[in-house]
Amino acid sequence: MMLENLLEAVDRFGCAATPRIFADEQIETLLDCLSKIEVSDSAGRKNNSLYGVRNLLNLSPKIREFSESRKIKDVVESVLGENAQPVRAIFFDKTPEANWKVPWH
Repeated sequence: MMLENLLEAVDRFGCAATPRIFADEQIETLLDCLSKIEVSDSAGRKNNSLYGVRNLLNLSPKIREFSESRKIKDVVESVLGENAQPVRAIFFDKTPEANWKVPWH
């Protein structure tokens, strides 16, 4: 799907799948950043696996940098306009060992 079509898809379906814009190495870097986050009030682990992180932008400068990258901005701005900016990031990995209800949002 071309970036120009994202707004149309969001308007029609309420969501849109983006084209793949990141290389495997960039994704590996993000996963590495997640693996280094300590358990705290904002992050939880179960059986040594990270299952959820609140306040991710504050806990990981690398992930904040990623969220502000030109590639992300191009995707977001195609739907929300040029004044869009990241305000919150939450990571959650629902597994059989760490599952919880996520209400409609």
